[in-house]
Amino acid sequence: MALTSIDQKQVPQGRVFALERAIKRDLSEHLVQLQVKHYLAGGLYVRALEIPAGVVLTGHIHKRKHIAMVIQGLIDVYDGDAPPKCLRAPCIFVSEPGIKRAGFAITDTVFVTVHKLDAAGETDIEKIEAECVCKTMEEYAAIAPETPEILERLETGDY
Repeated sequence: MALTSIDQKQVPQGRVFALERAIKRDLSEHLVQLQVKHYLAGGLYVRALEIPAGVVLTGHIHKRKHIAMVIQGLIDVYDGDAPPKCLRAPCIFVSEPGIKRAGFAITDTVFVTVHKLDAAGETDIEKIEAECVCKTMEEYAAIAPETPEILERLETGDY
């Protein structure tokens, strides 16, 4: 989910899910289609997302730990629990599962994720993405029920 640059007063404060709901509900006329490139090799899936400067976006909920990289640009990333982090290329980090993030591209940015696939020969991108990401926190909680903070957030609606 992404949108073009807008007056920051139009985006309510709050967690990443509240931002995503606001984008879907109130800011649909500002949505932009982001360029995504997919690469497959040796049981790895690499997803490169091109984010123009000024775009606000929310990301996927990943099922497993994976590598994430900013290979071009400067982006503020917010996960809802800590102050935003400004990531400047080149930047490589391990991304933990079950976290939904929001971002604001300060400059044109390329954000890359690298995932190890169970189905190494799979080439259908929809099936590959279904292996790597969840659409909702409820879906994530079903595969990671031992994560008490996820269950607590689901019970209180604080996500």
